[in-house]
Amino acid sequence: MRMTVHRHEDKIALTVLGDIDDYTYPLFAHELEMLDRIATQNLLINLEGCPFLNFQCIRLMVDTHRRFHQAGRRVEIQLGSENSTVRELMKAMALTMETVAPNLDETRPGN
Repeated sequence: MRMTVHRHEDKIALTVLGDIDDYTYPLFAHELEMLDRIATQNLLINLEGCPFLNFQCIRLMVDTHRRFHQAGRRVEIQLGSENSTVRELMKAMALTMETVAPNLDETRPGN
């Protein structure tokens, strides 16, 4: 796996080439964490050259999207056409986190 970071218009772009699997995930997670700390602008994660993403990676991107959104920033994730299943899974996870998860707090005793 190779990663490059550069500025692209009004955002920082992270481009990944190669699989994000159990072995390479820690490198990807570290890079994304560093960008989250320093990015004062929007983030583009280009995964068009990444044919495989493990579940941890998908979860991390959904969490990153949520954190950026809460801070008033945007994350754009570009997936290759072979990742249509990943795209649908990310949409479902994001929807669950935004609509179901907040409602769980309301059902806890004392709320």
